[in-house]
Amino acid sequence: MTGLGSDGKPHPHATVPHFLQDHPPSHANNEVRPPSWEGPKDLETLLSEIDCSKHLPIFNKQDIDLRVFLTLTEDDLKEIGITLFGPRRRMVSCIARLSSGAPIHLDRIESAYADSLNAKLLQLQNKLKE
Repeated sequence: MTGLGSDGKPHPHATVPHFLQDHPPSHANNEVRPPSWEGPKDLETLLSEIDCSKHLPIFNKQDIDLRVFLTLTEDDLKEIGITLFGPRRRMVSCIARLSSGAPIHLDRIESAYADSLNAKLLQLQNKLKE
């Protein structure tokens, strides 16, 4: 299709591809919606849930919000000043759980087991980098 009308003049195509539209068409039967976020709505809430709210000023000083927080590594946390091992471990574990879609709230035994698996995973990842 050349885009020329019967009069030989260019005519815009009748439809714009959905990926170029401001509002892609919804298909009633096959509508795909992004999954809704059921996690914490902000960093303050998240830090409170993992008993690390006293570290919120460090994140505020570095202009780190929830979206940025979820991308941090253990080294990043050390760099911005999270020096205590326990809170840093809880943060890294929480980031890993949220990234994998696992729930934040686990009972103590499940949490300890998940944390130990996460620590082993981090060790293996570090060995692969060497």
